[in-house]
Amino acid sequence: MKTMQHSKEQNLEESFVPLLPASFRPAPALSEGHIHIWTISQRPRTSSDYALLLSKDELNRASGMRSPQLFDRFIADHGALRLLLSAYLDTDPRKLPIVANTYGKPALDIPHCRLR
Repeated sequence: MKTMQHSKEQNLEESFVPLLPASFRPAPALSEGHIHIWTISQRPRTSSDYALLLSKDELNRASGMRSPQLFDRFIADHGALRLLLSAYLDTDPRKLPIVANTYGKPALDIPHCRLR
């Protein structure tokens, strides 16, 4: 049973690989004293493309948006952020501990992590 569970989890992780733009993986090395600035110009066709990546807290915040356009933008932006950060950290984007900072902006909840 455990093997099936691992296989199912592995298939879920592999299903997100096509969502990654080619320029995200592998992420370039981040050297001490350097910064990387990314812009995301292409949004997914529908917000549901990225909704599966978000945490319950992110989905709750998205549901409070005033318009469908803001909802879709929130989902797409937070999903793209998760994909990009997961490329740098080489992890499943759904498992990233992203929280809202005091200004409501997304932040990684990983002690001593250099990514901002």
